[in-house]
Amino acid sequence: MSVFYFISTICTLTLLVGAIIKLIITIPYAIIMATYENIKVLLFVKIISTIVVSSTIVFYVISYTSGNPFIFSFLHYILGYYSFMVMFTLVTETEKETLQDEQKSYPDRIMLSATSYDKYMIIVSLGVFILAILFPVLSHYYIPFLFCKFYTWLISYKVISWITYFIGGLAILYILKYTIVLIIFLIGSLIHRR
Repeated sequence: MSVFYFISTICTLTLLVGAIIKLIITIPYAIIMATYENIKVLLFVKIISTIVVSSTIVFYVISYTSGNPFIFSFLHYILGYYSFMVMFTLVTETEKETLQDEQKSYPDRIMLSATSYDKYMIIVSLGVFILAILFPVLSHYYIPFLFCKFYTWLISYKVISWITYFIGGLAILYILKYTIVLIIFLIGSLIHRR
């Protein structure tokens, strides 16, 4: 049950922090995009939001595993990063599909072309995870702490905690589906090479 709780918290935190960051960044981002109309601004915004979300997840993983044996912590780091990466990929692919379906206004075209940077955000998040595991003090700054406290406060309400667990359960089903598809793909590619 603790693994379910752990994965569901990772998935919910990824979605919650990502949504809050989008709300916070949306107004300054819209002003900057209207002024400069530059795709590099989007890259900068994506890097900042990826670092904040990743460091919040790492902060949670480090807090969850503190005082446990190294192998327990290491397995949770791997499971935490994998869960985060799958949810992060789901969110970015959903955004890309939404942008492709919308009217092709100039901002939509810029945002759609900026989705080509999403593969680099996985590398940025992996770098944040590795650095924070090697130097845990890197994840102990105010923003991840604040998001984790907000999450803890939010799930203290029974209705919200059940909604959170429901979302976490759906996310775990998606992660299982993604993992099965990935394993089938890897086995298929190994068989195809022979």
